[in-house]
Amino acid sequence: QHREHDIDILEFTDVNYAEVKFRREDNDLVIFGYHDNDSVKIKYFYSHEDYRFDQLVFSDRTLSRSELIKEGIHLYGTDSDDEINDYSDWSSTLQGGTGNDTLKGGYGADTYIFSKGHGQDVIYEDSDTQHREHDIDILEFTDVNYAEVKFRREDNDLVIFGYHDNDSVKIKYFYSHEDYQFDRLVFLDRSLSRDELREQGMALFGTAGNDNIIDWSYNSVINADIGDDIIEAGKGDDTLIGGAGNDILKGSYGADTYIFSKGHGQDVIYEDSDSVNRTRDIDTIQFTDIDHISELWFSREQNHLIIKSLLSEDSVTIQNWYSHQDYKVENIRLSDNRTLVIPEVERLVDAMASFSQQNGGNISLIPQGSIRHYIDSIITNLS
Repeated sequence: QHREHDIDILEFTDVNYAEVKFRREDNDLVIFGYHDNDSVKIKYFYSHEDYRFDQLVFSDRTLSRSELIKEGIHLYGTDSDDEINDYSDWSSTLQGGTGNDTLKGGYGADTYIFSKGHGQDVIYEDSDTQHREHDIDILEFTDVNYAEVKFRREDNDLVIFGYHDNDSVKIKYFYSHEDYQFDRLVFLDRSLSRDELREQGMALFGTAGNDNIIDWSYNSVINADIGDDIIEAGKGDDTLIGGAGNDILKGSYGADTYIFSKGHGQDVIYEDSDSVNRTRDIDTIQFTDIDHISELWFSREQNHLIIKSLLSEDSVTIQNWYSHQDYKVENIRLSDNRTLVIPEVERLVDAMASFSQQNGGNISLIPQGSIRHYIDSIITNLS
């Protein structure tokens, strides 16, 4: 009832403000780090304002509680596996340090700080929907360049990894709702807003197992790595790389690029184009290390187009190619930049089907030299 007269002060007579650190333990606030094992614990600080100080006095400056909250309390972890909870609506900085930490931010403009060697950390972020313009949450990597990081989707979580040994940051529920997403990523060499990252596309990587990667942001680069993977991209200009294994690659609207290298396995493409904007929705299959059409065999199976390697068991099946124009891939490009367009591809299919029938229908029994000679003759007449 008389709070205006009840002014409580914590005074450190020989400590500068920059020397102290803060840590939350349950509902208590701990001030530490300024001398050996010295610390001050304010019990129930986070339970109610009645248990809080009104001023912090140091050798070099004085802060009111409201000033401290406005500047933000920098909460530190230990060298162990910490759980740092900040369910307040204040602007806080959470830094777990080494160990596999769990960082739980609340409403307010929170900053999460990481450095190489921090371990495998997990973030639970929540934003204030009604005041989102002020609730700007930041992930800051103090000694990591943007080019060092990789991204991976695990269920509805986003994992940032690859920049140092086994370090990683997992943002829980990132793909569930924007309230659980960060607003800005800060690296040593550059800073990106969430919108900038979405616009230019995150490079999403899979694991060495069988992944199911779904990403509906714009202009994604998705590399599933080893395994029998499923990739499903959104309505941007996406790049899909299945890697080794028998993969399913699902493009959507936008100018998508499907990348294959020798040893990629037996992959299947489901493409869908924007009928209204077909002039810019130009999709491409890129073979990185095949420099001559004579290494490939084109055939039709039901309504599907099959591109098979003549040197291995690798193949690419474009589902429903012959069902509708929307399901076709406009360019098939080799490593020497020779590009086949749809009419050329379909002429190759017809010519190779005729050659196969003339030779008993089983090309595996035909000498490779004869096949290559025939394909070369087709190519000469394509243009």
